[in-house]
Amino acid sequence: MERPLDQSPQPAVALQLTPDAEEKKKKKKKKKKKKEGFFGKAVGRLVLGSADAMAQMGEAFSSAAEKYRRKHEKSREKKPTGWRSDIGSNVASAASKLIKESAKAPVKLVEALVDGDKKKKKKKKQQAEAAEAEMAVLLPTTAPLVDKT
Repeated sequence: MERPLDQSPQPAVALQLTPDAEEKKKKKKKKKKKKEGFFGKAVGRLVLGSADAMAQMGEAFSSAAEKYRRKHEKSREKKPTGWRSDIGSNVASAASKLIKESAKAPVKLVEALVDGDKKKKKKKKQQAEAAEAEMAVLLPTTAPLVDKT
């Protein structure tokens, strides 16, 4: 197919996007968050639990040091050198406080590991109860049929 010489090729028409198409092009797709698997959840709980446990240990050391400081000051008020004679009992009292408070740390760790499952079970139980209550409203109970013969 030959073209006559008087007809030149027509210039290409630039594609113009409609406003709707431009908006769609500008909008970015939202990234879907991947669900964590069992291993990811376990590691996350372990990290949170260990952070709680370490915080508990910090509180334990702080309270033990505070107890020793109070005992030491009290011993110094008695006599200027009274703290030397009371150092054994003061340290023992502070160590006792440390042991009592730091014993809570493993509990915090275990709670963090187990708590997630408890929360999930509780939520499912509440949803089941709500669905059951909704069904009770939708399906009213009828009086039993009495056969009078």
